Amino acid sequence: MEYRVRRAQWSDLERACEVEAAAVRGLYYLRAVADEFFNDQVGELGVVEVDGVIAGIGKYTHLYDGGVWLETLRVDPIYQGRGIGKAFYRRFFELADLQGVNRMGMYTGLNNLVSKGLALKFGFEVSATYRGANLLLAQHSEELPFVDHGFKLLDEEQALLLLNKKSPCWGQHFVMNRTFYPLNEELFKGLAREEKVYYDEQGDNLLVLGARFMPETALHIAFYAGDYRKIFNFAYQEAVQRQVEKITIVFSADHQKVREEVLAAGYTLEPSDLIVCEWFRK
Repeated sequence: MEYRVRRAQWSDLERACEVEAAAVRGLYYLRAVADEFFNDQVGELGVVEVDGVIAGIGKYTHLYDGGVWLETLRVDPIYQGRGIGKAFYRRFFELADLQGVNRMGMYTGLNNLVSKGLALKFGFEVSATYRGANLLLAQHSEELPFVDHGFKLLDEEQALLLLNKKSPCWGQHFVMNRTFYPLNEELFKGLAREEKVYYDEQGDNLLVLGARFMPETALHIAFYAGDYRKIFNFAYQEAVQRQVEKITIVFSADHQKVREEVLAAGYTLEPSDLIVCEWFRK
């Protein structure tokens, strides 16, 4: 068999979507984010060809702080077990060396031993465990009043000050669209630039809310601190106004207080936890 790893071209879209559909159940989004992924010239959407046929896809994405997130690694089941995943990881490390990247991260399901094992083989280490929860608006029968909660968007300086102060109690990452962002000042400023950091000064309530991509489908609570009832009420109101299907939150599995508040607010926990694996240049 002849392997070839290369940057994806627009002509690969249909076959890439076929690989995605064959490799995973339900979590299909490549077509929806095609413009962002295919046009990314700093990162790379790559494909692995086997004897001229695309057998796998994988995305190498730069984050706010210059670190890299590895995502959308999909291999057609017909070609699994033939080293496609390893070929992608070798390409990821090649790009990281060329660009001077010092940290890479990925996530997988707690029980996905193949994905976890591949990452560990290439020097990644499990850094954290997370759980997700969702509120489906169509199933949420409680009618909450639409009120002015006092939340205002923060600029970079304001967001940096407050998130530096309040985020250490949260955990290691903010999460949007299953992208796990390590906490640092570049992240905080980037979120503020994208109008995702909200603050209610009167109640001292802080919230990071938005989406990395596909904002028409879900709102993501990446962080909150303060009165959870008021914060979740505001998030619900925003979701209704934006006409999205659901609100989702991913938080540290050992954060019992957040778990209790999420359940009290009517969210449903996802059935399996997630793990984050990270690599740091030594």
